[in-house]
Amino acid sequence: MDHDVFISYAIENKRTADAICNALEQDKIECWIAPRNVSGGISYARQINKAIKHSTVLVLVFSKFAQNSRDVGREIFLAFKNDKAILSFNIDGTEPQDEIEYYIGPNHWIDAHLNPEKEFKKLIKDISKLILPERKEFIHRPSKIFISFSLEDKDKVLKIANSFKALQGIRGKGTDFFIDSKVGDFHEKIVEELIYMSDLFILCWSNNAKESEYVKQEYTIALKRLDLDPSFEFFPIIIDETTDIPPELMNFNFKKFY
Repeated sequence: MDHDVFISYAIENKRTADAICNALEQDKIECWIAPRNVSGGISYARQINKAIKHSTVLVLVFSKFAQNSRDVGREIFLAFKNDKAILSFNIDGTEPQDEIEYYIGPNHWIDAHLNPEKEFKKLIKDISKLILPERKEFIHRPSKIFISFSLEDKDKVLKIANSFKALQGIRGKGTDFFIDSKVGDFHEKIVEELIYMSDLFILCWSNNAKESEYVKQEYTIALKRLDLDPSFEFFPIIIDETTDIPPELMNFNFKKFY
């Protein structure tokens, strides 16, 4: 899954929820929203549960309809149970009551009932404050990074690597990047040594990468390292429009970098 925000809403407010989703994603904040992200053949409840667990923020489109929605109540409970930030976007001035008041009372609140669309910028700003610290903490911590990619994606990957290097430069902290235009030609033993020397493994996933035996070899080594060392970080990103994720990687939260 690849999202920062889970959008919870009553069906009567779908139009507003879709507009919020569109505004957030235009600002590069990825969202999970039903029914768009619901897959056929899998339990709906299971998908909701997984989507909330993989989110950083739950945005509640709050209204009189949301107050009386059993599904919204369940989603808020799951977010609360999993220690997710809950940001309430009130679109009709309704005051929360009962269980809803308990779960969202102490959390972030935006009064948008006069003109919801005018408050989208504030919503984006508040969400960014909640998700950016997590990203910064993650991205600045490693001192040695191994980047796995297909040679056909070299130009894209070098741009991504330069972005990471720039962020490291802002913090004034040096970082070693294990990346080479001929990384696929490295002997397996050398690759294994480099991965075990790293703090962070970045998998650049793409249509080219999924066909590469070298990439598979590298992420397989990284997964073994992760099993042995929980402090090792495995960070998969998607660099094109591929949607094919191998089963052994389905539990990871892929971020979009394209």
